[in-house]
Amino acid sequence: SYDVLSGTVSTLTCSIDGVTANKVDILWLNSRGHVIFYQETNDDNISVTDGELAEGTKESTLTVSADITLLGDQIFICRIKVGENKKPDDTPVLLKTFTVRTTNDFVRTGEPAEIRCHVISPTDTLMVSWTNQTHILEDTKKYTVPDKVTSINLIVQSPFEDVSYTCNVKGKTEYNFISQIEVNDLSLSSGNEVRAFTGSTITLSCNHTFKSIAEGHFSWNYQDQPCQAEICKNVTDNPKTSEIIIKVAGKTSGAWRCFYTERKSGRLLKSKQVDVIEVQVSGTQQPTRVLGRAGAESVVTCSVPYNLTHSQLTNLEWMLDGRVVSGKGVGFTKQLEVVLFSLAEKVYSTTEVTWGITLTHSTIAVGTLNCQAHYNTGHVIETPVSYLNEIRISSDTESVIVTPEMGAIVTFVTYSPSVPLSYTLDTPQVKAISLSTKIEDRIEGVVVIEVYKISSPESLIKAARKEDLSVKESVFTYSVQIDNSTEVFLSIPVAIVGETFTTSPVWAVEGKQAILTTFLTATNKSTIEVIWQHRIEGNWTNIPSDGYLTLYYSVAENGVMSTSLVIHRVKESDVTQHRAVIVIDDKQ
Repeated sequence: SYDVLSGTVSTLTCSIDGVTANKVDILWLNSRGHVIFYQETNDDNISVTDGELAEGTKESTLTVSADITLLGDQIFICRIKVGENKKPDDTPVLLKTFTVRTTNDFVRTGEPAEIRCHVISPTDTLMVSWTNQTHILEDTKKYTVPDKVTSINLIVQSPFEDVSYTCNVKGKTEYNFISQIEVNDLSLSSGNEVRAFTGSTITLSCNHTFKSIAEGHFSWNYQDQPCQAEICKNVTDNPKTSEIIIKVAGKTSGAWRCFYTERKSGRLLKSKQVDVIEVQVSGTQQPTRVLGRAGAESVVTCSVPYNLTHSQLTNLEWMLDGRVVSGKGVGFTKQLEVVLFSLAEKVYSTTEVTWGITLTHSTIAVGTLNCQAHYNTGHVIETPVSYLNEIRISSDTESVIVTPEMGAIVTFVTYSPSVPLSYTLDTPQVKAISLSTKIEDRIEGVVVIEVYKISSPESLIKAARKEDLSVKESVFTYSVQIDNSTEVFLSIPVAIVGETFTTSPVWAVEGKQAILTTFLTATNKSTIEVIWQHRIEGNWTNIPSDGYLTLYYSVAENGVMSTSLVIHRVKESDVTQHRAVIVIDDKQ
């Protein structure tokens, strides 16, 4: 492992040698061990190359994309399995990343300029230096300190024209980062960028930075080309200043710069570039449909433009059915029902403000919810609405007990304003078959009635050993899918019982006592009935009570119980097949 620049492709290598076996498997796992990357991976961010085993040596490489290295330091696992060994060997392979930040500088003619290069959190020792177009500036050389920020500065005295320098970072791989020094003798009053709503009118003002001004004329560039548009023909100029009025739109957003050409010398002065950014008069809101069971909470967030150059956000409010939600989270529906919300703190970024609101679902928390933003320029933004509604879901049982021979019927009833429904299971031990689906349109919305048969695999009827017996537990999870997102609403525990183990044959002496025992799985809450039978002339017949005794033993912690048939004195007619007919919670 060695340091790689964040945002670049990196290849990790894992190899083994000195192997005498004929087969070696090398697999790659991610840092959580959840995903194994094979040579045939379909992940565009991952590429695995698996070498051939030759003379006891094999190598595998894992190449990760720039998107992966942008995530920062990671640990991948190289899993090697030699021959038929059951236990593989796991070796951690570190992906260690570092980042580089450089600065530019903008100065007037004759002023000193300073640029900086920062190498952040390398593990290896790297050499950092500044270079001009031809050679390294030796006095700027510096070695990085592991896991620290190493910075080198370069001061350039009195540049008279634009110039660039390169920050060179060198380890096993060499990286170059360019910094620019611009000489700008004109200033644009709007800073580095102007963010304004579509249709807004802004003024860019270009001024000389020196008191002494040679005779000449101004000009404007748009997107690094001389501006030929109509707006550039109506520029207001005087000897010191040039002003251009721009109506913000797609065709006027972009990079603007002004120039001044001195008439006698022909010298060209320029300003810094100003980016005019068109901001749409709109916001966003997620999710658009907010559904939940009574008592469940949902969060809605809206985002609107912020930090505009000429428009200031003066007020931001949540609206329920067109009515303002108070600062304490009190809202009113169309039916004037009171709905209480919890308002989060607003989160501000450089371009937008995001605000979250939490509601608790109930029968009255139904309606539309959205944000309304007001700006001092008269602009009003209403975000797309989220539709609030309640889902009611129920089943005809709180838990299910199934045997290998008999399943259980479960009915789910869902009241929802949306139809798409699906079910999922969290374990393969349980099978679920949809028996029927009925959809009804009612005043309160859509009612979906679904009936499922839940059963267990037949392979669980008889255990191979007594030690294998145990109650198998599962969960039948019913979920409702809405707007391509799945929310789990109801889970029913399932216990699989009725698995048996019987010792056979049983040897007995005529006239002596004999005991036949069978073991089975059940729950402590189960109602159990046992009827012993024997086969007489090909027919199964209940064993009479005279001369026989049926014993029950309580259910153990692992859910295993037993029942025994005691034959007081074995007769010739007892030498036949016996069986226990067991009824668990009305399931035979």
